Amino acid sequence: AVEEREPVAFLATPTLVPVDRSGRILPIDPTRHQLDLPLLGAREGLAIADLSLAERTLLVEEVARISDANPGLASQLSEIVVEGPGHLRAQVWDPQVDLLLRPGTAGPRLEKGLDVLGDALARFGAEGVVALDLRFEDQVVVRLRRPAGS
Repeated sequence: AVEEREPVAFLATPTLVPVDRSGRILPIDPTRHQLDLPLLGAREGLAIADLSLAERTLLVEEVARISDANPGLASQLSEIVVEGPGHLRAQVWDPQVDLLLRPGTAGPRLEKGLDVLGDALARFGAEGVVALDLRFEDQVVVRLRRPAGS
């Protein structure tokens, strides 16, 4: 029997190794295959090795869940980090925005947040928007860049 496993993210061990949705390291050489995957990261001051197995598993599951709910968004993720209990930060690279969310944020909630992000980008431009916060129930918060000198 052949069991196919698809890579969903990179884990720094310290070299980059692809992992599947269960967190299993895959025997794929990233130098021989063009893999465009987000990096599983650790909050500032920690190395990825310092994260617990539960935190690493949570990150992999979140990348897989986001990929299932919104493949377009998943293709824009550059890194996903556990910032604290119940708080994730996903860095989106185009436009460069931090997406703050709780684990398990549902697909419709992501869609609503992306609609708000689109509106904020139209109003303030990519340089004006810093973060999109979906952690609060029934509201989407857009954090804007402060003008220089304020």
